Amino acid sequence: MSFIFRYLLTCLIFAAINSQIVQAQEIFRSPVDYPIKLSANFGELREGHFHSGIDIKTGGTSGKSIYAVADGYINRISVSANGFGNALYITHPNGYVTVYAHLQNFTSNIEAYVKNQQYEQKSFQVALHPDKNEFPVKMGDIIAKSGNTGGSLGPHLHFEIRTEENQHPVNPLLFHFNIKDNMNPVINRIYLYPLSKESYIDSSFEKKAYKVTGNKGNYRLEHDKIIPARGIIGVGIETLDYLNGSWNKCAVYSIEMRVDDTVIYCHEMIEFSYSETRYVNSHIDYEEKIRKGNNVHQTFIAPNDQLSIYKESLNRGRIILNDTNIHTISLSVTDAYKNQSNIKFRLQLAETTFDKNDSNSESFSKTMPYNQDNSFSHKGFNINIPEGSLYDTLYFSYAETPSPPGTFSSVHFVHNRYTPLHKYCNMSITPDSVPPGFKSKLIAAIINGKEKLVPAGGDWDGKMLNIRTRNFGKYVIIIDTVSPEIKPLNIHNNKNMTGLSDIRFKITDDFSGIKTYTGTIDGEWVLFEYDPKNDLLVYHFDKKRLAQKQQHDLELTIIDDRDNIAVYNADFYW
Repeated sequence: MSFIFRYLLTCLIFAAINSQIVQAQEIFRSPVDYPIKLSANFGELREGHFHSGIDIKTGGTSGKSIYAVADGYINRISVSANGFGNALYITHPNGYVTVYAHLQNFTSNIEAYVKNQQYEQKSFQVALHPDKNEFPVKMGDIIAKSGNTGGSLGPHLHFEIRTEENQHPVNPLLFHFNIKDNMNPVINRIYLYPLSKESYIDSSFEKKAYKVTGNKGNYRLEHDKIIPARGIIGVGIETLDYLNGSWNKCAVYSIEMRVDDTVIYCHEMIEFSYSETRYVNSHIDYEEKIRKGNNVHQTFIAPNDQLSIYKESLNRGRIILNDTNIHTISLSVTDAYKNQSNIKFRLQLAETTFDKNDSNSESFSKTMPYNQDNSFSHKGFNINIPEGSLYDTLYFSYAETPSPPGTFSSVHFVHNRYTPLHKYCNMSITPDSVPPGFKSKLIAAIINGKEKLVPAGGDWDGKMLNIRTRNFGKYVIIIDTVSPEIKPLNIHNNKNMTGLSDIRFKITDDFSGIKTYTGTIDGEWVLFEYDPKNDLLVYHFDKKRLAQKQQHDLELTIIDDRDNIAVYNADFYW
């Protein structure tokens, strides 16, 4: 397929999407009844995914009324301790689905339906798909109250618009929900990357960061000089956006890069698919994200980066210096409201050449092409990396050091934690001598940047611990034999609970993490709601399911990921 044909096809697709958006703008109202201010917007660069909606502020509190933005019907209801928490999905006749997440609770009829399903399935976590005639809604109907459930870091409404046909999230800021924004994006730094072994920048074979000065849409490098470089060069830009009434750092909508007068890179955040969202780890400077938390867009596209957001690219955004002319690199950053910021700098082919000092070059254990299966083995260590896991060819490195006190294997330095993996890889580690009866308690741990152990799971096969992972890093094996801890907050044995609305526990685990919890009253399963952010487990007294004015027997069982068990028993009167 020729580049011209691909370009024309892309233009047609974007035109069709924009046409749909214009039509939909006429029938959507706001999901809240107050002026919208955002704490996050569509397309923000998260580790492992793009942000798929907008986060609407709720004044730091829960309980705000949430409204259906158009006529339709509820097609999905989900309840989870993580992720979206309590969430509703509404299908609309205009071909879109809207999503409302981190809700405190639903309307009473939906709450009753959900609770019945939870008791039928004997599970707090449910994903329900009611019939289209079960819960019809009209524009402006109250459907829920805002909250802080699931993976939310504070009270807010996460709101999405998706296409019904393929469930792709679409940028809600293109639907003009009366959100004010007349502020230009901010540009903080420019990064230059040597993309081949022979490439260098400013006499360095490493990437270079350049501070930026300017404001109100006009920026330049702090030291505005002609930058000498050689070979194939990539550009990164650290940029963000603000919206009126909020100092939360938001994402920009599009970035375009020109070399002289030729566009060689452009992306736009109109929509993406969930199946591709993890490619964000290739789009960003992943090392910069992990080391410093900086959001840097790379305007060069890795060979195995399959994001659909790229509107134009020439040489996959790479700058090839093959003449002595001074070349002007121009970057334009735009938000969804057409506010724009610009920066220019100059590159020129370096007149002198020099060799890389081999004594300072990184040693590596194996070259791993991105477009094939790869594997590596050393003594008691194996890793198998399936095709499609790497974004580019990797010069894989490995090292081993003796086991530290309290661990049961060598420390395996598996490349480095600054290189992302797209797919899960299979890793196996042979432990050192293990005390009899404890092999089922073996668990892999990653030693993070703060030298703390983070659980990485693993299954014992009789000889090795097999780990399924999407992270390189420092691995070691430890043993987890400690049971979870159950701390009652408002109950004790033989307590009279009359007048109380719930039973509360704080549940924690020292390492591998809580796998399951089960609560029964008088031998019957009861619904405990789990809030892992606060280590809180709550049963709300249910007059329809629990007899009043009598003695009851409670049993709570908590099991961690290595099958260590904690049990709490108490009699109570209610």
